Amino acid sequence: MRFLPWLILFVSACHSPDQSSSTTETAEELQVPEDFVEFYELFHSDSAYQLAHIQWPLQGIPSNDSLRVPGFAFQAEDWSLHRVFDPAESGYRSEFEMMTEDLIIERINDREGRYGLVRRWLRNAASEEWMLIYYQQPMPLAG
Repeated sequence: MRFLPWLILFVSACHSPDQSSSTTETAEELQVPEDFVEFYELFHSDSAYQLAHIQWPLQGIPSNDSLRVPGFAFQAEDWSLHRVFDPAESGYRSEFEMMTEDLIIERINDREGRYGLVRRWLRNAASEEWMLIYYQQPMPLAG
């Protein structure tokens, strides 16, 4: 597992001078499939595409303690669109872990390791399209 700025996936994004040369790594160096990189960019730039590439109801964990009940799932009508963020401005960074060739776990954490979120992405075997299948909203990290 490696911590990599979101910037790797978005070459056009601004970056701060203290970021390493890892921002020029390719999908192969990141160990994520090339089609995932393309999907990821489109997912964050097209709201209709995003909503169509989420497995509804979406399993996950909400930030709000009062909503954390067994079987909780996010619903399309309540969804807040996910957009690209600039790691230099936001203070957050992404880490992608390939569990299988069709399952990726993404962890987005602040640089101090105090807050983070988790998303799981799965390539649909029938359609070959990537889908968001799990989302844990931002919350304090244990530690």
